[in-house]
Amino acid sequence: MDYLPIDSEEGEAYIQEMNYCVDFALANRKLMMRRICEIFDDRYDVSFDEMINIAHNYAKLENHFGQDVMLHRKGATLATEDTIGIIPEVRARNRI
Repeated sequence: MDYLPIDSEEGEAYIQEMNYCVDFALANRKLMMRRICEIFDDRYDVSFDEMINIAHNYAKLENHFGQDVMLHRKGATLATEDTIGIIPEVRARNRI
């Protein structure tokens, strides 16, 4: 078998544990951002917009080509027109 049935006991346990990890990672990002904002706020007159939150390891039920599929993004983020995120520009270095 090359997949884990989502409605199996193992599949349900996997989704539950994965969601726990996603929630834990979000809590960590929020804590890091809060501490960074506090440091800047103590030193400078600044304001911050809402935190950008994009997970890059998760599974989600999505519809592609008319079919509902469980898509597992591993090290990748959703990149649609409506997604707010940061995609760094990669520049090649000049080599001698």
